Amino acid sequence: MMLMESIDLFSFCYLFKGQTYIARQKLAKFAEKVQNDTLLWKNLEQHYKTSQVLELKDNLPLESLITEIFMSKKLD
Repeated sequence: MMLMESIDLFSFCYLFKGQTYIARQKLAKFAEKVQNDTLLWKNLEQHYKTSQVLELKDNLPLESLITEIFMSKKLD
């Protein structure tokens, strides 16, 4: 199943197998944390404005956030 959440210029997608309720919580938490992290948000905007692809290996805060939220079994 796929969930999407749009914020400003961006759409966040989450492909998952399992419970929809938990997946929605994780996606909402991810979108909120990205939006509230000024440096990460500005980095996303900069890549968008310059039409650059943002690779995880070049953005450790984003990679850490993805791992923290989507790879954990529970939602804090």
